[in-house]
Amino acid sequence: MPALLLGTSSLKTPSLNRRGTAELFEISRRAWLVQSFEADPAALVPKLWQQRLGSSEAPDRWARHGRGTWWLIWLDDGEPLLALPSAPHSSALDLLFADELHRSSFDQLPSLKRREPSVLEQRCLRLLTSGSAVQWQPSGLASISGSLFPALASVSHGCLRVALRGDRLMAEGPVASSPFAALQVHHPERQANFVRFDPPSAYLELNSVSQQLLLGSLFNNSLFAQQLDSR
Repeated sequence: MPALLLGTSSLKTPSLNRRGTAELFEISRRAWLVQSFEADPAALVPKLWQQRLGSSEAPDRWARHGRGTWWLIWLDDGEPLLALPSAPHSSALDLLFADELHRSSFDQLPSLKRREPSVLEQRCLRLLTSGSAVQWQPSGLASISGSLFPALASVSHGCLRVALRGDRLMAEGPVASSPFAALQVHHPERQANFVRFDPPSAYLELNSVSQQLLLGSLFNNSLFAQQLDSR
């Protein structure tokens, strides 16, 4: 996954109210990958901010942003959409596209039927609006997992909070084999798994309701099978 920006600051941060969160939810319904980042005003201004805002506006906007959250949203195979809390009204979003073609394509998308987010979607929105996190659909997972994607069917939908602690990457959140909109956490037979990645010495640790499907897929994958046979 692309690098994360983590840091500390005492500056006031822009935040989204219910209206802004609802806007983020509607956009994320179309996205195959969404990443949220917690800004660090002491760090260098991200290149993408400079490209979308301009070299003169980006540093000032970055400084005023404090430790607020910002988002990268992949809607198609092109450059990601940069989403920021609106400067004059931080309850809404500023959508900064790579170019006018991307903006025009987005504006021409058919309207989605409005609905309230499910319990799991609400949890994911809380993760995406409270710090660094990543949400993916199957096509997004395929783009970052490459040839391993067939082994990851049981986690084809997911949303994880991620954090760096020294040289350790920690992640936690729900994953499932079907869209969160179709799942209810109080139905055990259709429950999402919850992954926690906080390894003291292992490369990856999974704590979930059932790991049989994921582990079975991994060990049956030809890439893993060849390595296991050779060792």
